[in-house]
Amino acid sequence: STNSSINVNQSGVYTVTATNAEGCSASTSTTVTVNPLPTITISGNTTVCQGSSTTLTASGANSYSWSTGENTASVSISSFGVYTVTGTSAEGCSNTADVTVLVSQLPVITITGETDFCAGESTTLTANGGENYLWNDGTTDAEFTVNIAGTYQVIGYNAAGCYSMESVTVNQWQPASSEFTITTNEDCYEWNGQSYCQTGDYTQTFQTIHGCDSVVILHLTIETGIDNYAMNVNMNIYPNPTSDVVNVQLTM
Repeated sequence: STNSSINVNQSGVYTVTATNAEGCSASTSTTVTVNPLPTITISGNTTVCQGSSTTLTASGANSYSWSTGENTASVSISSFGVYTVTGTSAEGCSNTADVTVLVSQLPVITITGETDFCAGESTTLTANGGENYLWNDGTTDAEFTVNIAGTYQVIGYNAAGCYSMESVTVNQWQPASSEFTITTNEDCYEWNGQSYCQTGDYTQTFQTIHGCDSVVILHLTIETGIDNYAMNVNMNIYPNPTSDVVNVQLTM
């Protein structure tokens, strides 16, 4: 090159020879060192759950400047976006790196299933809304069988590892039982659509409001005899005594 200035991009020794108007020449040299650019990397979880934050850490340089305005190696991020960091080496050379942070919505976890069951039975609770589940006893299936009353909790995780918790209270009900006594001089006693025409104990089964069996026992006594009427009646009973047929004769 014959210009007074040149651009160089490689390390080396560069010499220039200068000639004046009288044709006299002189030379001088200089050494140029080209320093490499720093290799900037960003580490950290690039997916953050809604309401949480993640820490991004830059490495590969001596000092850093983030697009958030911070000048530290690590920054805390809680919002979706593209984040850029500029790293500068000890020699003053700079390079950049960027990363995209995604924000995952929390899963909406629900629990379905009967929350009332009878003693001696069980109920199945089913978690919904997640990819994986963890019940409070360590069970990891979506379905959970309950045979004891109590409050049960489940944590549901989505594919990004974000989680929400839901709980439900389950009640266990005992079967009911009761009994009552009826004495009547009618030929039959009507109870819940059934006719009972003999003295004895009778049982019917009903359902409680929680679906459990309720056993009700009827102690029934049917009395037979002759009523006393408030009128002038002459009564003749014969033969008396008797062991077979008795005749009752009424005279008004």
